[in-house]
Amino acid sequence: MNIAFPALLIFLFILPGFIFTQAFYQTENITLNYVSLTGKALMSIGATFILNFLWIILVYSFLNIQINLNAFLVLIAGVQSDIYAKTIASTTSLQIMQTIMYLVSIYVAAYVSGFSIRRSIRKSKLEKRYPFLRMDSPWYYLFTLYDCNNDAADGVRVAAIIEAAGKAYLYLGWLDKFYLDVSGDLLRLVLVGAMRREMGADKQYQNNSINERFYPIDGDYFILKYSEIKSLNVQYLKIQDV
Repeated sequence: MNIAFPALLIFLFILPGFIFTQAFYQTENITLNYVSLTGKALMSIGATFILNFLWIILVYSFLNIQINLNAFLVLIAGVQSDIYAKTIASTTSLQIMQTIMYLVSIYVAAYVSGFSIRRSIRKSKLEKRYPFLRMDSPWYYLFTLYDCNNDAADGVRVAAIIEAAGKAYLYLGWLDKFYLDVSGDLLRLVLVGAMRREMGADKQYQNNSINERFYPIDGDYFILKYSEIKSLNVQYLKIQDV
């Protein structure tokens, strides 16, 4: 019991940093795991101290809640002594309630701040100007026009080679969605306006149009599994009004 209680207090103290990190590296309801554990650990430690420091000041200034840090350190030490016994005996129900309020509020603040900072970085496109701020998989930046040098481009067209029944087919279409796993690897691509042709039926003349060399695939969406793709070409294009 003497070991478990100080361990619990330490866990409650460092938990805001882990909550912040989880929210910061979370996207589309999954937590990104391809970020190094060292990077996550350092961010969690730094966020823990910064959040607790700021939150102690805020709750004291606006809610008049004062956290007894000396008592907290004594309880973490867990040494059976007169000081430890006096600290336990002098703890009031009001102090316990204030501590619970402090912990709950800082956990909420940690999640909101982690999510908000990530969203602000994404919205202001700071990742494009400062590569060290990149938090997502390289696939994300490739398919969302981040790595596009043409500011006028507003769409991504992909061409993929897939083998079926011993033959190679070239699939072409506009990228509508893409899905990644928690490790940042590409799972599948969702295309609209998809077309295909057999690789052996390559173009014979330079002026042949795409519609003459490819035949459309019926359906609203066409899904390509990345594990079945032999090669992939990505092209940034401007959609022309007809």
